[in-house]
Amino acid sequence: MRHVNAALLLLSCIQFNVLKLSAGAMNNNIIVSASGSTSQRRSRRSTTHQVLPHSFRMSQLASTVPHHQQQHDALSSNSVTKSSALSSSDDGSEGEGGNPIVQLATFVRDSFARFVNGTKELYANHQTCNAIRSKQKTSVKITFEEFEFLRKGKEDRSKVANILFLMIFSSSVLPYALMMFPNMLPVPFQPRDDTLTKYHTLSRVRTHAVMETMLAIENAAIIPPISSKLNPFSGKAVRREMARMTDFCGNANLFFQATTPAQILELLGSTLQFPVGENVQKEVNQQTKLMTVPKQIIKGLGKSTGISNSPIMPTFMVRGKLTEYLKSLSESDKFLVEEKVDLNSINDNVLLEACTLRFIGTPDSSPDELRRGLAIWLQHAVVRPGVQQNYNENLGRVALLCYNAIQGARDGRSESQLPRLMFQAPMMMSYASAIDERS
Repeated sequence: MRHVNAALLLLSCIQFNVLKLSAGAMNNNIIVSASGSTSQRRSRRSTTHQVLPHSFRMSQLASTVPHHQQQHDALSSNSVTKSSALSSSDDGSEGEGGNPIVQLATFVRDSFARFVNGTKELYANHQTCNAIRSKQKTSVKITFEEFEFLRKGKEDRSKVANILFLMIFSSSVLPYALMMFPNMLPVPFQPRDDTLTKYHTLSRVRTHAVMETMLAIENAAIIPPISSKLNPFSGKAVRREMARMTDFCGNANLFFQATTPAQILELLGSTLQFPVGENVQKEVNQQTKLMTVPKQIIKGLGKSTGISNSPIMPTFMVRGKLTEYLKSLSESDKFLVEEKVDLNSINDNVLLEACTLRFIGTPDSSPDELRRGLAIWLQHAVVRPGVQQNYNENLGRVALLCYNAIQGARDGRSESQLPRLMFQAPMMMSYASAIDERS
């Protein structure tokens, strides 16, 4: 009986995947037709930058391991070619509405090919990291591109360790973890989407995150949380938090009127300073871990950075991931300042990635704009705080990220179009004139 149940479960899983693939195939026409105009607009806007490389490997480091990347690109292209040929040979429509069984077999084959190619690339990246570390031991300065490669390699190794831990101690949780947190996979194993398209998607997500955060803060100032109804003794704490959010909404006008990062940091003032005195270590730890930052802003930054793709992810987990994210930015910023890296010498692709991590500009910003934005970031995140005592670097970078996110949402080159329609002058004037006519 146990074997019969297992067989039925396996058949149901196969049927679910077949139905899922069939539904995806039937929706291809709708998705392609709906995204046609957007793709044309992106193709016109992407002339400023070259299409970024899909691989985790950078072109500047190809000489260290010369043949692995070429093998990976050839295998990937062969896989795509075979997949399209198989789909088109089935029904003659280039994969639209094809046989679900063939599509399922193609999916399994491509997944296996991605696993093999990703493993090879991960090992090649490890060899490249070893070569860069050997270069550091000889007291030879490394470039910013090489430093970023080491940082990514470190992140990928930690991801591999986390996956191995889940596989050994809680294998049943691993599929759900991969479903909810796709970024937990190392970069070589992630889907090979167009990198510039990914940046455009991030631009839209960040604009939406700004709007959602503003609404969440306003609701927190007016509507008590649901948890307050379950705890009859939390009335005082809830009123105190609602008063705090009310004050935050009242001061938001000053933040949105700021036109430079210096004005934002000046408005925060002493908030960016750690408390001084005895028995303040607990407060210092809370401020370092961003415990004093409202959870609405924490979740907004988590969504903007790609840390939290799930709305059910607890705030303390998002806060911990965000602290690690800020630590990575701090290491990169200090390398740029301490090594006196010339920003003009940074490759445009690496520059776009570094600025995207800091919410600077848009994917269609020119390299000169990105370099100016990165220079301003370094000035306020490293240079000026370096001469201040008891400065909270994490909170300062959170303020800079929020400022850049707001400016990016206002930028006319942002991927999200509809939220800006509410603030266009012609619409506001027409609405005001309509009211005057009615009166």
